[in-house]
Amino acid sequence: MIKNKMANIISGAEEIILDTFKITTIGNERINVRNYKLIEEYTDSLITLAVTKGNIKICGKGLEIKNISDSELNIEGRMDEIKFTGGGK
Repeated sequence: MIKNKMANIISGAEEIILDTFKITTIGNERINVRNYKLIEEYTDSLITLAVTKGNIKICGKGLEIKNISDSELNIEGRMDEIKFTGGGK
């Protein structure tokens, strides 16, 4: 696909070109989500984010959003599970 080729050429912006999201984890204590759409639920044990074609549910203990912008957020705490709902092609 042309989009995939463009994403490979422009390193670091794949999720924007492909209209999807990107998750980076550091162990089970930190997570960075790029290109999310909306925070749907936010408690210290569950954070639900709307993304293109679905949701990301992060379950754990002591979850806290540390940094946030229009398109990126960082979460810290103990993450026990990351679930993807919806999605598909």
